[in-house]
Amino acid sequence: MTGTTSRLQILMSTDTVGGVWTYALELAEALAAYDVSISLATMGARLTADQRRNAARLDNVTVFESQYRLEWMEDAWDDVAQAGTWLWEIARDTKPDLVHLNHLAHGASHWHAPCLVVAHSCVLSWHQAVRGLPAGTGVGPLSRDRQGRFAGRRSGRRPDPGNARHVAAILRDTGMLGSSIQNSILTDRGFSHGAKP
Repeated sequence: MTGTTSRLQILMSTDTVGGVWTYALELAEALAAYDVSISLATMGARLTADQRRNAARLDNVTVFESQYRLEWMEDAWDDVAQAGTWLWEIARDTKPDLVHLNHLAHGASHWHAPCLVVAHSCVLSWHQAVRGLPAGTGVGPLSRDRQGRFAGRRSGRRPDPGNARHVAAILRDTGMLGSSIQNSILTDRGFSHGAKP
């Protein structure tokens, strides 16, 4: 060892069609101060020009772009399976110290590094927690069985980007073990807990 520390490497998945994108970029920007390198694997849709510019301004981020459908999208399960293989290949090539998944589907994969699963949302659990009723038709390909099977049943803490009722419903419906970490966003005054971006 020459006395220098090697850069910590994280493989992070994100989607490009909602607030998870903002979350991922803000986290990547904050981690740059700690010499953390992010391999950012995008799914859902191609990056917009603005998204591409925002990612390019972060020196610690390398983008791996795809159009794989997300687990909550219609007819997504073939794409979800292919995305799992794609993510595993990125992990094989980048050798991350941590895998940070911003979706549930690949949490049970056999990663060669610790894996953090962040449950930003779940259509079934959201409907039950917010509306007080089971989700009806129109939910598409999601089912409690499929979400639970893909997410796995790992223990640990999972950051909570939603309210406590919603997270409790996600943990119940997927069979995941864990606890939540209160949602926060970075403002010019520091972190604001429970705030909506």
